Amino acid sequence: SAEARRGEAKATVMPTAGSSLEGRVWESSRDPAGCREVQAALESAGTDEERDALAAELKGHVFEASRCPHANHVLQKCVLTIRRESFQFIVDEVAAKLFAIAKSRFGCRVIQRLIERCESDEVGEIVSRLIAEFKDLSRHEYGNYVLQHILEHGTPEQQRTLRSSIEEAAYDLCAHPQSCALLCATLSGGSAEDQLVLAMRIMATESVELGHLAAMACKRRGHVVLKRALAVLGEPESRPLVEMLEGTKSALAVSKYGMSMLKFIEELNSGVVDVQA
Repeated sequence: SAEARRGEAKATVMPTAGSSLEGRVWESSRDPAGCREVQAALESAGTDEERDALAAELKGHVFEASRCPHANHVLQKCVLTIRRESFQFIVDEVAAKLFAIAKSRFGCRVIQRLIERCESDEVGEIVSRLIAEFKDLSRHEYGNYVLQHILEHGTPEQQRTLRSSIEEAAYDLCAHPQSCALLCATLSGGSAEDQLVLAMRIMATESVELGHLAAMACKRRGHVVLKRALAVLGEPESRPLVEMLEGTKSALAVSKYGMSMLKFIEELNSGVVDVQA
């Protein structure tokens, strides 16, 4: 009908969300409302080519975008929606400023999305560089999250390499609150055997010092690592360490985390704690 033809003609000339953003993607991405508009356009684009055209306007701006509270969301959406071969420029620009981005509040999220979405040959070099600097990153509040993401989403080989590095440095990592967060994540993932190996490295009786244990037990993240490690070790392996901690009751009792540790020990002694949990 004539009415149907008029409707078809109207549809062919209606601008798409992508075309309305042409030339202003970068500007819009830095604005609270604009970044939502760009993300919506990426999701609703009718073709891969349209998404590619939107993302291409971010070339040369990845570092700045990764550190922006608004534009970082657009970068993440690009990684999740456009073809992998089309966001190689994001990978390249992230690699150029890798550690600055990994230690950024918003940039760490962009790296997490790349680890999730990319094949190992696309981000393998990036991940290898991150693992090589794991000690430094483990002590950083945002770099820590990137390492945890590798443990969860990296290839089996990447996970093994990082876990092995963590195991070797386990005792030293206990001394830093941010590193303790990484230890907690590592103790909660992997196989039961992996968890046991790490727990034994953390709590090695031939090297652990009483003051070291007491200090950990009185810290927010440290006492969580101790609880998890003792639960993984189980009896009788955990007994010498439990007795060491019981000998520091007066020191633990002045801290709310120390008190929590003492309560955990009581539960452990009574068999209430599920060592397999």
